[in-house]
Amino acid sequence: MLAILLSAIVASAPAVYASGSARDFIFIYLASCLLWCVLLLPSNRTFTKSLLILALVARASMWLTPPALSLDVYRYLWDAKVSWSGTNPYAFAPAEAPESMVRPSWFERINNPSIASIYPPHAQILFLFSGGSLLLWRAILLLSDLSLLLLLRRRGSTTLALAWAFCPLVLIEGHWSAHLEPVVALALFVTLVFTTRSTIAGGMLALAIGLKISPFVTIPAFFRSTTRRASFAISFALMAVLPAAFFLSAPLMPGMREFARRWIFNAPVFEVVLDAVERSGLAESLKDVWTSNKDRFDSASISDQIYTLFYADLLARAICGIVLLLFVLLIAGRKRELDWKVAHSFGALLLFSPVVHPWYWIAGLPLFLRARTMYWTSAAMLSPISYLLYETTGRGSWFVAGVCWGVPGLIALGLRLRER
Repeated sequence: MLAILLSAIVASAPAVYASGSARDFIFIYLASCLLWCVLLLPSNRTFTKSLLILALVARASMWLTPPALSLDVYRYLWDAKVSWSGTNPYAFAPAEAPESMVRPSWFERINNPSIASIYPPHAQILFLFSGGSLLLWRAILLLSDLSLLLLLRRRGSTTLALAWAFCPLVLIEGHWSAHLEPVVALALFVTLVFTTRSTIAGGMLALAIGLKISPFVTIPAFFRSTTRRASFAISFALMAVLPAAFFLSAPLMPGMREFARRWIFNAPVFEVVLDAVERSGLAESLKDVWTSNKDRFDSASISDQIYTLFYADLLARAICGIVLLLFVLLIAGRKRELDWKVAHSFGALLLFSPVVHPWYWIAGLPLFLRARTMYWTSAAMLSPISYLLYETTGRGSWFVAGVCWGVPGLIALGLRLRER
């Protein structure tokens, strides 16, 4: 009964969002999260065939409404159509497409049309299977999602399978918005399950990174834990490199540079670092140091390029990147279970990232659930609250960030105290 009620509430979320505001949508979403928590109580932890059918119905209900929270899927479909036309999807941005290319009815819904594709080669190959059809793309997501669900049941537990089957975040971001993260989650979880089989693990980790760059932070943990590192490395290298060979006629992922340099969303740690860099005048100090010493290095030819690095935003990103690298290496060196290492590595990436959209959490959610890391699990489930940032500014935005990042800490602390 709880699963039916939960599915019904989630199914109403697209209509609520279309007729109301982000606040109404968040209210519905939080209600579904509360039911999700109740569903996972020990007394309710059963997973029957009827629940599997209900999970399928819940996913299909998300297909009835076009994506609205995010329009990324239309870029997937556009890249697929460009590839099917025999053109490299990295060759030009949608706004620069030749007049001879047929523009589909949803062409105007493509986000950031002036920026070329940011998606890696593995993702481009996956997009091809959709043929540029939203329905076929959702079918691909459903197949990946159900494969992960079965894997969670066989190699995890009933609780894991139940949590994934009726997770509101997965239903909304993975099936309504149709993000590719469920496929990334499957590849990453397969890597975790088959860690002892180095060839499979290396190839699947490369596939996960090739679909979405973010799993790269798990490389140290997986590499340190594998027993046959040579096999792991060879398999990883082959899977990482070979798909890229189909797209070498143009620079790979040309839009990634713009994304990495400009985008900021729901990133309180980054914003604190950025504020500190701006207040300290670090960028100006570095410019002065370079100006005073550049002639000694006979570097006039690259002087202009060096100057472009001395901006507060870029320095803040570099600082967060360095700290993240240190965290990941420290986590990989800990004498803990691999589940714990991988989960915390992925969580640390999102903590220090300048951009944290709600769907980013889906790839790591099975890891968080398996490792029972309550902070990251809670942060993932509360991440859609960040949609309120589009309607708030100033103190309101910091309140939203506090809920997204601070409340999970209180939840994790409360559960830890309860256990003790």
